Amino acid sequence: MPKYSSLTEAIDDNERAVCKVRGCHEPRSRISGFCLRHGQKNHSYGHPLARPIYRKDYAIERDECRAILSRNLEAGHPGVVYAVGLFDRWLEAKDFSQAISTVKRPSAALADHFTRLKASGVTGLDLLVEAASIWLFADRNQKRVDGHRHLTYTLGHKLCRAKAAPLPKPLKGKAMPFKGIITGPASRMVGEMVIKNLGVLLIAVCRKVQAQEAKHQETLLAMYEPLEV
Repeated sequence: MPKYSSLTEAIDDNERAVCKVRGCHEPRSRISGFCLRHGQKNHSYGHPLARPIYRKDYAIERDECRAILSRNLEAGHPGVVYAVGLFDRWLEAKDFSQAISTVKRPSAALADHFTRLKASGVTGLDLLVEAASIWLFADRNQKRVDGHRHLTYTLGHKLCRAKAAPLPKPLKGKAMPFKGIITGPASRMVGEMVIKNLGVLLIAVCRKVQAQEAKHQETLLAMYEPLEV
């Protein structure tokens, strides 16, 4: 026998409990385990305690990843060539629109977002660098990107916003909806596709950067060796 006779009864009972986030004493929102504020963050960013991550926050990682990926693209590394080709097809809205056809407004269709990115001069290599730098940033800052779900949402959100969308001009005095907004489900979908297709490559890039750091550290330590008199 069901515990509740109706959805309204279930909502009323759930809203008597407090948010699951430690230290938050706000009531839960509808059937969510979180209050309204933490529930919105969890839905949009994949974590109830998510904090904004700005492109400047992972600028160092972006430079490191671009250097590695650019060299390997020129050398014809098959994984990098495949990844750049995949993102190029996304920018052409190919092999992508079917996969995201279930995403509904108020977010703009993801195919429209990637078409806009291409029109803004974003390339497949740019998107690969963005994905790799987010992955590396998450590896270095595990408190900022907490867990696989949070990483998935962050990847999708940052790729779709690799270049900010301009506000559309009003049409005949009527307000136009802002199509630059990416919803949580859309971010998750893009992030899942990136991890499924390119996760192994992103891990390899991360390990390459770590190997370079270790080599640099060895060089610094060697400088402390006693000098000949």
